Amino acid sequence: EGAALVWVGTRQGRQLAKLAGTALIGLSGLAFLDGAWRSGAGLPVLNGDVLGGLLISLSAFFAARRLGGVPEQRFVTAHRVAALGLFLWALLWWLGTGWAETEARAPFVAQYTVYLLFVGASGALAAWLGGALAWPLLSRSVLLLLPLLAVLAQQDHTLHGHFLHGLGWLAWPAIWAAQVYGLRRLDQAGEPLAAAWHLLSVLLLTLLLALEAYWWTGRVASAAWA
Repeated sequence: EGAALVWVGTRQGRQLAKLAGTALIGLSGLAFLDGAWRSGAGLPVLNGDVLGGLLISLSAFFAARRLGGVPEQRFVTAHRVAALGLFLWALLWWLGTGWAETEARAPFVAQYTVYLLFVGASGALAAWLGGALAWPLLSRSVLLLLPLLAVLAQQDHTLHGHFLHGLGWLAWPAIWAAQVYGLRRLDQAGEPLAAAWHLLSVLLLTLLLALEAYWWTGRVASAAWA
């Protein structure tokens, strides 16, 4: 309903419909958390939690896209703020639903591996769709992949001591491939922060490789060599 109201409002220039649709999308997420989320119920992925989270996320993405492309000159700032707010709400539900489902279904030792693959795939998808749809906001969202990667690396290292445990040998190269792809798309789009993100990516990758080498050296040789 919220997405439909925003669509009608942008087509017909109705400010109240756009406002009501934006509010509905926001409130739907709060209502879903309060009364509809059933952690662990149903089949993995094919369940009401994931479906509900996707509906909220995709509705918010759709509404953000519509509001961000409104050609009218009135309330330009309000449209941009609403579009950004909806976009962040959509990202929060997309990533949050992925993590909640991973935590509920995957074994503890595999949770970070599974979520890394999900985040990497999401980043690559955002980079590709942002260019295909000529949607700058979605293209720029790839910038969030690096800080998210840093947070996941810190948590993974704290919990497991190194990064290649379990299927980490698959997940970490995959998410770094997604990061490289995202950086290439940012370069092509002329993103001002691309150069800084290249440097920060190299520094983070160097740190992760050093920590992994430290862990393996300590076990193969000794703590002194590590």
